Amino acid sequence: QEAAAKTEFERLIALSPSELGAEVMPAFGPDGPRGRGPNGGINILQVLAWVNDAHFARGISYIQQLQEPVREAIQALDHAGLVITSGGREGSWTAATRLGQTALAAGTVGELMAGPATPQSPATG
Repeated sequence: QEAAAKTEFERLIALSPSELGAEVMPAFGPDGPRGRGPNGGINILQVLAWVNDAHFARGISYIQQLQEPVREAIQALDHAGLVITSGGREGSWTAATRLGQTALAAGTVGELMAGPATPQSPATG
């Protein structure tokens, strides 16, 4: 179990923020933790616990090591318009936007995170 967990951890931290964002996005959907924030959102600790539970066996935790990569993934989701973060006296809370909810339901989060295809520039010569 430990070897498999280490392999999965290494896979997760090797992902770009956008790729990891696609793996984190379900935390903001109906199968994610219950939101308690002012916008119905969840906080970073809830996201980290969800990621840990989704990827590692019970009793194995990479929460501390995943904190910065997951924060970057949430930022990528925010930049893509899939989540929105609100801050207040009680901290920061992140929730799926309408676009994010639609993408989760349609299974298109990965495509949206990849961004639009950029056309190849013609060769000059």
